[in-house]
Amino acid sequence: AHSLFSRFAFENQKALRTGNASSDSNEIDDENRTRSLIVDHNWTLSQNKVNSLRVHVLKHYIGTVPHSDEVGISRPSITTGRNQVNPQFFPRTRIELHDTLYVSTSRHDLKFGGDVQWADHDFEAHFFEKGVFVFGTDTPLNLNDERTWPISFTMQKPGFFNYKSWE
Repeated sequence: AHSLFSRFAFENQKALRTGNASSDSNEIDDENRTRSLIVDHNWTLSQNKVNSLRVHVLKHYIGTVPHSDEVGISRPSITTGRNQVNPQFFPRTRIELHDTLYVSTSRHDLKFGGDVQWADHDFEAHFFEKGVFVFGTDTPLNLNDERTWPISFTMQKPGFFNYKSWE
């Protein structure tokens, strides 16, 4: 009358990603950790009725980690220092509950059920947190020559965002 199914999946990845980086200090690593557990219980209530209950728990973390924590220097031929839009972190948790009753009659097959899902997602953004100087030339900085001065400097505070939902 009862059957039980369970699956646990996990993933651990760390990968060097260079993208368009022009120096090692401007590169980032990607990190991905996933844990997923599904438990499915099927219960045969009678010859024509089956109830299926499924629970899914997901813990997922993905992030980008820069190789450098130094102020960014962007020149026409090379960019060094911390990548301007990293690190970023996206941890999330999701819990789902599904229940379905299947009823088979001589004339119809019926399905009744529903599901509820809870999600908690975070986003941690460190765009321009250490700052970046942009130069219009590859000529080294000379305080006596304004043509070698930076043309802009950008810096901002990190952002922390959270999204919670019930569906």
